[in-house]
Amino acid sequence: MTLFYALILIGGVMQCSAHALTVEQLDKQIERKVNALTPPQSSQTIAHKLMSNFLGYDDTDEPSRRIRRGSENLVRARRKSESYNVVYLIDSSNSLGQRNFTIALNALKLLTSKSRPGTRKEAYRQLSKVPFIAGTTNTQEALNLAQRELFGKKNSGATPGAIGRVLIITDGLSNVQRNLTLFNAYKLKMAGPEIYVVAVGQYLYGLHELVGLASSTENHLFRAQSMRGLEGAVRLIPKPSMYRKYYKHRN
Repeated sequence: MTLFYALILIGGVMQCSAHALTVEQLDKQIERKVNALTPPQSSQTIAHKLMSNFLGYDDTDEPSRRIRRGSENLVRARRKSESYNVVYLIDSSNSLGQRNFTIALNALKLLTSKSRPGTRKEAYRQLSKVPFIAGTTNTQEALNLAQRELFGKKNSGATPGAIGRVLIITDGLSNVQRNLTLFNAYKLKMAGPEIYVVAVGQYLYGLHELVGLASSTENHLFRAQSMRGLEGAVRLIPKPSMYRKYYKHRN
């Protein structure tokens, strides 16, 4: 079981953009409908979805001693064959702020520490070094960079043939070359990796874009009311050794 982690800041050079008023009005109408259809989730729901869908744990992990030897070996073989190339894309825009950025990093360090053994110690250490670089929300370039430099390069350090997963944490709509954001996400998904999105905020302007970024709304989109709420949800995820007990209690 190997893990490869990378991190990209969704920051960029400050730019000015202008949109026609009719477009803004249309965006607002769409936003109201999308926000109503995908409300913020409870910490318990976010924790369970992160466990099952992003970390990839289920009730077959950490088998008990009562499981037949053949079944236990099958589970171990399955876990050994699963390798992941994980990329974190973190919003470092002015709207998010340094305080929330720091909380987001703490949440990711917690999430990384609760993943399966692999390179998580090194990933945890590198997350502690990431600086806050204020700017715009340049999501399209972050997605392009992930595909070009990490998933598309043979010498990037990624594990060949491994499952690709991209986790985006942001508080809203991109504002640098927005016309390329969903297009670059589409290209990345077509190349193989799944995109998970953590949308932070009670009401989000740009949620319709975030819905389009995620590989699915059911398993790949998470809505936290605040960055503290996300951190609290990750804290609810048990240690790997306790996963089977968690699922037994839940069922």
